[in-house]
Amino acid sequence: MKALKINRRGLSWIGMILSVVCLFLLLRGLDLSAVVGTLSEVDYAWLLVALVLYWVVVWLKVIRWRTMFYGEPVRHSKALSAFSIGYLFNAVMPARLGELVRAYVIGELEHISKAFALSTIVAEKVLDVVMVLLLLLLSLPAFVQLPDWAQTSSLTAVAFFLVLFVVIVAVARKKERLLSLARSLLQHVPRHSQGSASILGGLESLLSGLSILSRRDLAIRLWGLSLVSWIISIPSVWALLAALRVPLSTPWLAATFVLCTTSLGMTIPSSPGYIGPFHYIAVLALSVFAVSREMSMSFAILLHLYTILPISLLGVVMMWRENYSLGRLESAGLGGSRQNREDCRNAS
Repeated sequence: MKALKINRRGLSWIGMILSVVCLFLLLRGLDLSAVVGTLSEVDYAWLLVALVLYWVVVWLKVIRWRTMFYGEPVRHSKALSAFSIGYLFNAVMPARLGELVRAYVIGELEHISKAFALSTIVAEKVLDVVMVLLLLLLSLPAFVQLPDWAQTSSLTAVAFFLVLFVVIVAVARKKERLLSLARSLLQHVPRHSQGSASILGGLESLLSGLSILSRRDLAIRLWGLSLVSWIISIPSVWALLAALRVPLSTPWLAATFVLCTTSLGMTIPSSPGYIGPFHYIAVLALSVFAVSREMSMSFAILLHLYTILPISLLGVVMMWRENYSLGRLESAGLGGSRQNREDCRNAS
């Protein structure tokens, strides 16, 4: 538990430093009055279109998450509560605490293993990364005007993460063999028998969640929901570009590239709410399409608010509805690792 707190504290500091550096690079020489002026002229009709598409994507992602709880009856309303509360905590707390909070909330609301719930979130993130990379891969033939560094970076990322996905699925398919090997290795450390049980429980839970990705009875639905949700995300970003009247010769291509790069960028450490790195990546992505820094920054601010604010506000409502407090959930998230290990021992 102490090591977990140290790691989270370290990630928080790394995230804060990255955020400060990104904000410094963004604000240096930026005409803030031009940014404010652009944001004040937003077209609310296009903004409404983007928000409607946003909630469609959220609805699909909640359905996909429920599908991962095969054999466990998870209500849509409770899954939505846990989903939105988790995203709220990612927005206001450092070190991705929201993932642990989401697993805790759904475990409490539906009386299921929090360790298994956490493993479904890991599987969900794997699906999302693969979908983002596939979008990049499918769009690469159209990226003829991108500079060499952008094309090379995109191809490298696609190749690396697709290979990693294949390895993850292969490992999950060998679940029993890996658990047997782990038991054999841990038998040689009798002094840490309690710790060994925790390690085995955590490993079994993780492999159970990842094995969802290779289940034939779930594969079509999971991959289908993932593909549809990400495809719908492209016109939602396009609508935001239209809301600010961003001058682009290929708006659909820019929307795809910005969506992919910012989604991947949200996986790196940052301050709460992804402030700094998110904006820097969005501005850098639009610079590829010769958009001015002021216009790009205006769009980055709007996209960030669009990504964070609606789901966070819903999270606040769901916290009130489910009778949770920030303090209680923060404590649950920080103690999530220990609780998950206990769930694994009880389940076995």
